[in-house]
Amino acid sequence: MDDNLILENYGVRLKQLTHDKIELLRQWRNDPKIQQYMFYREYITPGTL
Repeated sequence: MDDNLILENYGVRLKQLTHDKIELLRQWRNDPKIQQYMFYREYITPGTL
């Protein structure tokens, strides 16, 4: 697997999630402003991801 995978098109850049960014992603996902748009809206704990 390529650890530097980047997909880019239409001005959007997606980078592969790395283990050191999981907590940042979890905090973003649990933000009420983001959480309201999720299909699964429950709070995600560190053990969930």
